[in-house]
Amino acid sequence: MNALLDLGFSPMLRSSMSSALSKLRSERFAAVLVDRGTIDVDALEFVLNVRDINEHVPVVVVGPTDDTDDEEALRAQPGTQVLDRSRERALAELEQALSSEQNQDE
Repeated sequence: MNALLDLGFSPMLRSSMSSALSKLRSERFAAVLVDRGTIDVDALEFVLNVRDINEHVPVVVVGPTDDTDDEEALRAQPGTQVLDRSRERALAELEQALSSEQNQDE
């Protein structure tokens, strides 16, 4: 979270899918970050719901899974990046990607 703040982003945390989707319906976001370890539903279900609301917002799913079918379906979603490493390593990679993107915009 601090890495995102340091890059100038203002992350919003939501504790449930319904709360997150409600916020996504009412506001614009640069991206949606999904931590498999903290959501109350399956990541694929969440991403499909996000796509119903906004098919263009980038979605990053963080965390490993044992469900290979879900993993393939997630990776097939346009605009969706899956980082199936440890949370710490994935967040470091996300920070690097966001920093690179921010530098390209300047």
